[in-house]
Amino acid sequence: MSRMNRRRALIYIGTLAFGASGLVASGAFTTGSQGSLGDSWIQVAGTDQAITFESPQQIDVGDGSSGDGTDGGEGTDDGDGTDDTDSTNDGGSETGDETDAETDEQPQDETDEGTGGDGSDNGGDDDTGNETVTTRVQVVTDPNNPGNAVNGGGSATWNGTIVASSAVRGTSDGFFRGVTAENVNRNATSTIGYLPDGYPNGRAAFIIANVGPAESGDPTGSVSVTATLFADGAILETDQLRFPYRVVDTDGATVARGANLFSAGGVTLADGHVIEVVIVVDTTDGDDDLDQLDTLQFTATGVES
Repeated sequence: MSRMNRRRALIYIGTLAFGASGLVASGAFTTGSQGSLGDSWIQVAGTDQAITFESPQQIDVGDGSSGDGTDGGEGTDDGDGTDDTDSTNDGGSETGDETDAETDEQPQDETDEGTGGDGSDNGGDDDTGNETVTTRVQVVTDPNNPGNAVNGGGSATWNGTIVASSAVRGTSDGFFRGVTAENVNRNATSTIGYLPDGYPNGRAAFIIANVGPAESGDPTGSVSVTATLFADGAILETDQLRFPYRVVDTDGATVARGANLFSAGGVTLADGHVIEVVIVVDTTDGDDDLDQLDTLQFTATGVES
C-alpha cells in the first residue's frame, strides 16, 4: 500500500514540474523560418509604425529603425519578479477555455470607439491651417525600456506584466523581434502568458500600443491593427498559432477582446490604448502549418471617425 502511495506522490510531483517548466523539449519540432534570428524563428515585421491620416489607405509597414535592431534579449518580466517563465498549459486547467467556446461571452473585436479621436477633418496642411493628424503604433516586449514610447515617451501607459519566455525575442529597445515554437510538445497546447477566463488579463506575452504622435500636443486618432502570418511570401491562415487578445484603455478597463488577433479583421486602437496579447501554440491537430511559417507582420491603418 505504501509503495502505491509513493508512486502516486511521484506522479503528482512530476506533473507539477512539467506544468511549471514552460515550453518543454520533449517531442519538439522545428519551424522553417530563416532570417536574422536563424532557423526555428518566425521573424516579426511592422513593430514601430508611424501613421499619417492624410489618407485612410496610407500604410507604413516597415520594420522601423527600432523594429529590427540588434538582438536585445528575450521578453522580460517587469512585474513582481516571480518565476512566470513560459506559462504553459498542455491542454490543462488554466487555459482550458481558450477553445471555440471563448467567443460565447463577447463577439470578437467588440469595440468602444468613444475615445477614438478625430481622423477625418484634420488631414493635410491646407490653407485653413489644419495640422496633419499622426500617431505611432509599437509592438513591445519590454514596456519599461526607454527605447520605445510605452510608459514614458508616449501617451500609452500599461501596468501589466510581460511573462518572460525563451520563445519570445525582443530587440535592445524592447520591440518584438521574433517567436519560436521549436520546443513545444506535439499533440498539445502551449501558452505564453495567462488566460484566466479565456482572454488576457494583464499578464501577456507582448503588447501593441498606440503611443500617440511624436510631438506632444499634436492631433492624433485611432488606428486599425491587424496581424498576418506568411509562409514564403504567401498569407497562411492557421489555428496552430493563435493570439488571444484584450484591448485596455488608459485606466486599464477592457475595451474589446477576442479569441485570435489573426482572424479579428482589424482591431481598433485609440490613442493611449493597448492590446494585450497571449501566444497559444496548438499542435493537437498537427504542426504542418507551423513548419511553414517564417514571417509575422503587424499592420496599422488610420481609422476615420
